[in-house]
Amino acid sequence: MGTPPVPQLVLMDTGSNLLWVQCNPCSNCIKQSGPLFDPSKSTSFVKTSCMQPNCYAAPNGSCDPHGKCIYAEKYADGMTTVGELAMEQLLFETSDEGTIILPHVVIGCGHDNKGPMDGQVSGILGLGPKTIGLPYRTGSAFSYCIGDIMDPHYAYNQLILGSGTIMEGVSTPLSTYLDTYFLTLEGISVGEKKLNIDPVLFMRTPQGTGGVVIDSGSSATWLVTGGFIPLRNEIQALVDGRSEQVFNLVQQGDLCFKGNFSRDLGWFPQVKFHFAGGADLVLDIQNLFIQVSLDAYCMAVFESDMNDVSLIGVITQQNYNVAYDLVNYKVYFQKIDCRFLID
Repeated sequence: MGTPPVPQLVLMDTGSNLLWVQCNPCSNCIKQSGPLFDPSKSTSFVKTSCMQPNCYAAPNGSCDPHGKCIYAEKYADGMTTVGELAMEQLLFETSDEGTIILPHVVIGCGHDNKGPMDGQVSGILGLGPKTIGLPYRTGSAFSYCIGDIMDPHYAYNQLILGSGTIMEGVSTPLSTYLDTYFLTLEGISVGEKKLNIDPVLFMRTPQGTGGVVIDSGSSATWLVTGGFIPLRNEIQALVDGRSEQVFNLVQQGDLCFKGNFSRDLGWFPQVKFHFAGGADLVLDIQNLFIQVSLDAYCMAVFESDMNDVSLIGVITQQNYNVAYDLVNYKVYFQKIDCRFLID
């Protein structure tokens, strides 16, 4: 980002639209691994005028008393960022080891940032559908492939923006509402058993409530009560007697057991999330459980408390190439080890 370019480590988030990083001067900044971005040292940094439409397309975009365009974003986990909207130049590596420059990209320069971060990232890369987002600038298509998110040495995770997007596998219809991506979840199976869940529970109502969001910015998956309880009960019944259950390790109502899931659950059947159009997310144990300590693991699916919204998080999406076609409104699921996508 910037001229000269300064590397940024950002969290990719399909659940939001703005690309922002922490900036000097900073009244509140969260710990990050690299230096703060200093816009005064970039010759391509241009503040956004209050007169420009981008100002009001930004999250809670407004004009302050000094004529600066200010944004304010709040995330579901409680994290907040407030700062100045600007245009900046981005430099990307291409798949053939070249580089490409994107000028005049809308960014947020965060001067007041609070909340949970991992101590490394400097901001968030919003991949939502709004015109201020990068997908809109790069051809309305992108794909990502995530391997083991618990392995910091896995070298094949990738994000592709634009014409190189890999659209393989089976597609399911995509819709957008309030600048968020929604899918149609039709059912859940454990092994050969289709769970008794009314698909209506996963539908968005005419009033706009409910529905199923796909979100790379969330680790876990969250299901409305009527979808969560049958899945929880079925998995509990399968594991009971083989592993001792422990309670409330992550949050109240979670499903946790003593042991190591990689070692103890080699026998466990696949779980399938069935989406409209015949697309399935097939969940192996790595997509379904998280090791929370050396001797305890939990199901990485929790009961949603988000106004009847269910959410498909990135743990569920591991070992898939997930492609978003924002022209034809489709999402593609291709189950693959990400290393095989590398030329």
